[in-house]
Amino acid sequence: MSEQIYELNEQEVTPLVDADVEEVIKAMCDILDSKKARNIKVYSVVGKSDITDYTILATGTSSTHVKALADELEYQT
Repeated sequence: MSEQIYELNEQEVTPLVDADVEEVIKAMCDILDSKKARNIKVYSVVGKSDITDYTILATGTSSTHVKALADELEYQT
């Protein structure tokens, strides 16, 4: 399993990635949080994927909710 680098929760977390990347990750997590996504987690997949260095996982309460989360991320980024 990949190393988790950021988790949205009640406590402040220390970023473990570059400032620019961390800002994008935080912005995306904030978007997901504003749409009530659950279990938001970010994992480093550096060296394990050819297309990305980080992946964000979140859950929704229904397929409609998950589609709304994806649509909002696409709209705002």
